[in-house]
Order: sequence, then C-alpha cells, then structure tokens
Amino acid sequence: DDEVDEDKEKGEEASEKDVGDVNDAVAGLSIDAEGADEGVDEGSGVVADQTPHQLTVAEMDALIESAVLQALSRDKTVTDKSLPMLGTAFWSRHVNPCRPAGAPPLDIKRSSHKKMSALLKHVHKMGWATCKEVKRTKETAVTGIVRSHPDLRNHVPHETAADADAVAAAAEEQERAGRVDFYKGAAAAAGAAEGGKPQPLRLEETYKPHVNLTRVLEAIAAPTDALYTGPEARELVVKYVSVKGLDAGKSVTLDPQLCDALFKGVLRKGDAFPTHMSKSDVTKAWLNRFHPQTAVVRGGTRIVKKGALQPMRVESDRRGGDRRITRVTGMEAYLIDPEELARTLGSKLATACATGELEGIKNVGKREVVAQGNAVDKVARILAEWYDVPSRFVDTADKLKGKGKNR
Repeated sequence: DDEVDEDKEKGEEASEKDVGDVNDAVAGLSIDAEGADEGVDEGSGVVADQTPHQLTVAEMDALIESAVLQALSRDKTVTDKSLPMLGTAFWSRHVNPCRPAGAPPLDIKRSSHKKMSALLKHVHKMGWATCKEVKRTKETAVTGIVRSHPDLRNHVPHETAADADAVAAAAEEQERAGRVDFYKGAAAAAGAAEGGKPQPLRLEETYKPHVNLTRVLEAIAAPTDALYTGPEARELVVKYVSVKGLDAGKSVTLDPQLCDALFKGVLRKGDAFPTHMSKSDVTKAWLNRFHPQTAVVRGGTRIVKKGALQPMRVESDRRGGDRRITRVTGMEAYLIDPEELARTLGSKLATACATGELEGIKNVGKREVVAQGNAVDKVARILAEWYDVPSRFVDTADKLKGKGKNR
C-alpha cells in the first residue's frame, strides 16, 4: 500500500504536464478532409490508395488517456453504484466509446501498455481512479473514481465517438422518416405510369470479422474492422495459409493462430484442437467466424439487417374447412409493401387476395398476404420476376401437395 501511495504522489506531480501533453497529442490527430480526398481519382470514382494512417504508439497512448479522462470525468453512467467494474467492461462500455469522434477504435495492444492490467495500473498511479486485482479471476477492476482529482475536474470535454454515432443514427432515422415510400403517394403513381413494376431490389451481402480473427488478419495486414464480401472473406484465409506456408496439398496445417481463430470459444473444454483440416472445412469454419450483414436497397430506401437475411415464406394451407389458400410472409424485409403485393397477386393470379396481422409477440407490426387457391409455385415466380427476390431467399412449402392449384 505504501508503494502504491508513493506511486500516486509521483503521478500527481507529473499529472498536469502529462495531461497537457495528452491534449496536445490528441489535438494533432484531427482528420484532414482535404488529405483524405487526395487518394480519389477524379472522374473515375476509384480510390487510388485506401491504406489507413497507422497510429504510432505515442498517438495511441494519447487517444487512450484522453478517452479514459473523458470516461472518468464526463461519462455519467460510471456511477459509484456500478463499481467495482472489471477492466474489460470499463474499456468496452466507457473508454472506447469515449474516444474522440473520428478517431479509429482504440487498441490496447498498439499502445505502450500492451495489456489492460498495465493500463489500469497507470490510471491508479496517476491518481485518477483506484484499481485492484480480483483474486478469484486475476483480472484488474476499477474500484473507485477520484472525482476531485485536478485532471478530472480540469479535463476539457470533446465530442466522443458515441456522440457522433448517436447523431448519425438520429439523422438517418430522421431522413428515413421523411423519405417518401416507394409504394405510396406520388412514387406509386409514377411507378404505375411506368408499367407498375417496383424499383429493382439490390442485396449487398457483407461480413464483419469476429474479434478472434484479429491476429490472423494482422498477420496479413488486413483491416480488422472492415466489411468484406464473401469472396474477399474467403481470400483472407487463403492468403494467410499461403503466407505462413500451411498448404499441405489437399489439407491445411493449423498453426496456433489459425487454430485459435477457428475454434476459440467453439470447442468445449477438454476437446482436442485439430492439427490438420481439409481446405473446404477450413474455409467453412473461417466463414462461420464472420458476422453476416445485408443491406437491402430498393429505389431510394436502404435498410441494413444484422445477421443472415431471413427468407420470405410461401406456403399453401387450408382455412375454414376445405378452403385452400396460399400464405406469403416476410415481405417487409425485402421492402415489399403487403398491400401492394396483395393487389399484384390478385391481378396476376386472377384471384381474391387480402392482408392481415401476423399472430405472436415476435411478429408485432408484421403482416401476411393470403391468396385464394394453391398458388405456391406461381407466387414464388412472381416474387423472383416482378420483385427481384432471389430464389434462395424464398422458402416454399406446398402442404396441400398440389391439390387445389390455381390455374
């Protein structure tokens, strides 16, 4: 304890100077908009050089300390009741979101601290907070905040990444609320004048790498927070295998980094890690470690769905005795208005169609389109040809096994 107090006294003496250095360093990291445009080839729209600026250790240290001061002095969610708080939780919930707006995500491994425990020891030494190791888990936790410390009281607040994200989300929501729906009003009339066919559907499938892939991506100098297409994601592991010389003909030799990337957190405790795998299995396991995201674009409307895009469902069924119907659900995810779909199916199938609310808590706000008769195959074809929905995103089920087909 005496040693910690002595460290605190030394830290407080150098504190004012260090914080001044931090503010100067952070101020020097402002983004140069003109410089950012220099890599764009005018007229072609092609970016000549997309390599991001690699922060130095000193720059990363400055960003981290600025974010820590912001979190301790300005983040009202770090209350005394929330303490003690494990270092990993403090970092992910408060420090990283409190980095200056426009700054890249903080990376403790690219700083002089290297480890979370070293950073928290530094915070303790500076006297900004009290930190202590949890004996059971051996992880350092923040146990108290010294709110009276001059550095915290005199810290000049900055716009944080969390602030910028909130502003961007609010602007996007406001823009979406004010955007004219393609199927309503003047837009619908214009579509009808052009033959009534909806605007084309475009699906942009991308993949975000899991945090466990970081070391593999860094080994081949690939961005760890970028969004990749399917082929680009596959090429990453192919490149790593080639660079590390892991190609064993029909199989791949798994080094520790690749093995951790593929199986850390997947295998159960006590399971043996494989040393070789077929190339196809490596690719499959690799892609399973990405988080899929899909942007759905139709006309002027664009929505982003996290996770795999759920397919539409077209199925035949019976209702009210022997009355045969075809039910369509899930059209909202593909920017298809249920009422418009009912009108289109009624016209093209020459049958009665109606819409209704789906039952269930998870289906609040979702609707179904019901057409008279068994028209599963025809509806699937209309979705593909008229609404541009790829066949792999339309699940069909003919429960009536061909009976009562719409002619």
